[in-house]
Amino acid sequence: MFETTFLVFFDNGHDFYNLEVNAYINGEPELSNDDIVALTEEFESEARHIIGKGYCGECIGFQIADSEWDLQEEQGNASYNEETCEMYVTNPDFKWLEISCGKDDIIKAFEAQEDKADDDE
Repeated sequence: MFETTFLVFFDNGHDFYNLEVNAYINGEPELSNDDIVALTEEFESEARHIIGKGYCGECIGFQIADSEWDLQEEQGNASYNEETCEMYVTNPDFKWLEISCGKDDIIKAFEAQEDKADDDE
């Protein structure tokens, strides 16, 4: 497990906003439903901590933050392609940099967790 920085997108019902949040991941390029649920809950908790007042909203997506990409580029694990204006992974052990999750992925993960809980009863 290691810490990485995510750019997290929120919808509080009045506006959309984003925050950079640090979280621990296992370094796998694919997140399980349990991983998505845990990260989403952690991000929402962190938003409540940072913002403090009122309804902070729900997490509607996340991806690896640009600051993390920049750090990994400095370390030789990613590179910037000037033709496409995109970062890409150069070290196969760092495929996790491509992690991103949208609202539909989050909804499916929570539904899968609920189904799993229903099956356990």
